[in-house]
Amino acid sequence: MGRDLVTLLATEGCAVAACDLSASALDETRVQATAAAPTGTRVTTHICDITDEAAVGRFRDEVLDQHHTDKVNLLFNNAGIFGAGSFLADDRAAWERVFNVCWLGVYNICRAFVPLVVASDEGHVINTASINALRAVHGPGAPSTSYSAGKWAVRGFTEALIEDFRTHAPHVGVSLVMPGGVGTGIRANSQQILRSSSDGTVTSGTEHLRTYLTGMGVPVQDSSDETLNHLMDVMQSDVFAMPSVQAAGDILTGVRENRWRIFVGVGATELDQAVRANPENIYDADGPSLINRDLLISMMVLSSRFEPEPEGSADGVYELRLDSSPIFCRVEDGKLQLSRQSDGPTDAVIEADPAAFRGLILKQERLNDLVREGRLRLSGNGDHVEQLLRAVAV
Repeated sequence: MGRDLVTLLATEGCAVAACDLSASALDETRVQATAAAPTGTRVTTHICDITDEAAVGRFRDEVLDQHHTDKVNLLFNNAGIFGAGSFLADDRAAWERVFNVCWLGVYNICRAFVPLVVASDEGHVINTASINALRAVHGPGAPSTSYSAGKWAVRGFTEALIEDFRTHAPHVGVSLVMPGGVGTGIRANSQQILRSSSDGTVTSGTEHLRTYLTGMGVPVQDSSDETLNHLMDVMQSDVFAMPSVQAAGDILTGVRENRWRIFVGVGATELDQAVRANPENIYDADGPSLINRDLLISMMVLSSRFEPEPEGSADGVYELRLDSSPIFCRVEDGKLQLSRQSDGPTDAVIEADPAAFRGLILKQERLNDLVREGRLRLSGNGDHVEQLLRAVAV
């Protein structure tokens, strides 16, 4: 999401300075942003550990020197990693690394750069928290103490800045970004960073996902790392996540409109509404979640347990109308792919409540019974649908 913010800002002709720990990631960002920007737009990149105040000071000095300026108009704090979710069971160094990136990084950057924003004639500070600053848990059996604590700190600090700026710098705006499901590389990036911060006891990304999915009711206890890596890709796809470039665009729209709360990504607004409607039950096992549990279970099982017959009788495109927008299930040469996008005709359309479809995928319900009871509507090639269902090994 940070890379797309840099690119969109550069496309508008903004001079942009970006920092990261990864030189290769910064190189990719600079190339992408420069290619999209008007000729002459300055895009600089800087390696910086934002948890190190001295390093942040050097980063600030580099920006002022390379951009020949003494002020900044827009300050985006978008960095974040997660992992080491348990205060009781996880490695302390990794726990503190997550917390420090999520919170101390924002604090250090603001200490160094907010005076430069205040020095401008018009400025805005944009801090990215998370929907974990609404509900401080990933899911049943998947605690999120370090990440959530850091993001709650970002939320509280940013909301407190509203009155602080209004009183002492009324020409500066502030926005709190609350992402839900956004397709980013945060899982993989987090693991790389945490491995260098711990004593070797950090839970891997696949094991973290296994814990989360198991808690949500997805049968992956015995799944291989290869299967879990595939499911991680599905989780970051448009089935469950907003493309990062769309999220970045929504953030910039919110800044232009001077909104202090900017919700982006799948499920963010809905979770906010659910928490406000019934705050007492948000930590119950059946409390609100970012992703509909029935939809998650059915898509994860469909993705991980698909074992088609050799003759490919399940090949086709199936349109699944289970929530606000269709999911297209494409089967070709024995491979199954899920996407919210399709550029061709479909062989069958299935319309059902997510709970009914979950029962169908888990073989707890029969297709004909659901159709007869009016809980599922089917059009197109029914035989193809039967072949698809038979290919799911549950």
